[in-house]
Amino acid sequence: MSDDFDDNLLKAKERSKQGAYDESPETNLVSTGSKTGYEFLGTVISGGILGFAIDYFFETAPWGLMVCIVFGFVSATIRAQTAMNKKD
Repeated sequence: MSDDFDDNLLKAKERSKQGAYDESPETNLVSTGSKTGYEFLGTVISGGILGFAIDYFFETAPWGLMVCIVFGFVSATIRAQTAMNKKD
């Protein structure tokens, strides 16, 4: 079993030296889209958490949550648009 692993490892090293693992443009676009989507979601969720914390500590419910989610959504939209407009 160890010999099979060593053989496969050597083959993989040879392929990587030959450039067999270069990313295609489609793969690069998918990874950029995924990263942008996760960033978008994280920004909106962060706004929600911040708004919830503001409401909890300052007893302003539900205004802090609503305002921070809107600001998070606007910020996420601007960031996503900027990321998708970048040229390679």
